Amino acid sequence: ELEKEKQVVLQEIASVREQPEEEVFDLFIETIFPDHPLGRSITGTVESVSGMSRARLVRFFHQHYRPQNMIIAIAGGVSFDHAKRIFSDLGTDVWPGRGSDVATVPKLGMEPPTQTRSGTFWKIAPIEQGHLVWGISAPVTTLAERLAALLIQQWWGGGMSSVLFDEIRERRGWAYTIYASHLPFQDTHWMTVYAGVNPDCAFTVKRRIESTLKRVTQKGLSSVDLKRLQQSLIYQYELSLESSESRMMTLANQALLGRSPLTLKSYKEVIHALTPAQVNALAQKWLKGVKPTFVGLGPKPPKSEVNALGATSVSWIDEGSAKAGWPLSRRHRKKL
Repeated sequence: ELEKEKQVVLQEIASVREQPEEEVFDLFIETIFPDHPLGRSITGTVESVSGMSRARLVRFFHQHYRPQNMIIAIAGGVSFDHAKRIFSDLGTDVWPGRGSDVATVPKLGMEPPTQTRSGTFWKIAPIEQGHLVWGISAPVTTLAERLAALLIQQWWGGGMSSVLFDEIRERRGWAYTIYASHLPFQDTHWMTVYAGVNPDCAFTVKRRIESTLKRVTQKGLSSVDLKRLQQSLIYQYELSLESSESRMMTLANQALLGRSPLTLKSYKEVIHALTPAQVNALAQKWLKGVKPTFVGLGPKPPKSEVNALGATSVSWIDEGSAKAGWPLSRRHRKKL
């Protein structure tokens, strides 16, 4: 069974390379966190999967999969008392292969990344389109700031009415797909912009993304636009409540991170309490003195595009650099 499952995972790793939009995000995360667990691919590498033994897998399973490490989240037509009765016996007996001692202590998160990497990187790949991810560190601390980050994401690149969609696609025709994403890890937060473009204008798009975000953030978010974005986020939250799976995942995440459950009422209150000044201040803080990370995947852009970067150097990642596929080895990362 293990050997069969290895083949499934290896095919999953291979499938990412057939989906450049996914691969470039993996490449981006690996680039900004080169020596931290966050930078490791969730599916692993060809070497790590191929070399997994049954003994090692079982040892890991027994060490970490224990009742004291477990959270159970339920959403649906089950009362809380009934759920407690169903699962009350889970922690009473010693689980097979674990022993009675507590071998591991549950620990939330890892050590925060002490250093991230900025700069311009390009992986040459035999595909037609250029796939770009531009990103900056976007720290948030409070619940209000977390929700303000979602507003900024919608403002910058959250759909057909966003500023980047209007500037890059509608006005310039440089990209068919462009959107912003907020990556809220436990100890670090990032705001990213993805675009699929003609490689001939890849670095031109990079500069335009930066100048557009700087311009609109200096101008500030208007009260009218803020109200529109607030209503959009509340509508999306209400839609998510239609899914039992979404409710269950929200409960689990809140429990894992030690946060109080966020009801629709409290969500609306925090969203509506945000002011243009608060949102603008957070966006300006992110962009002040920023050194972005830009990662591209696709054919090598023409020399004119590279020269237009001026003093900014490009780290080229050749298609054959990593023998076993992405992510790059530590040895090669140091060479870069």
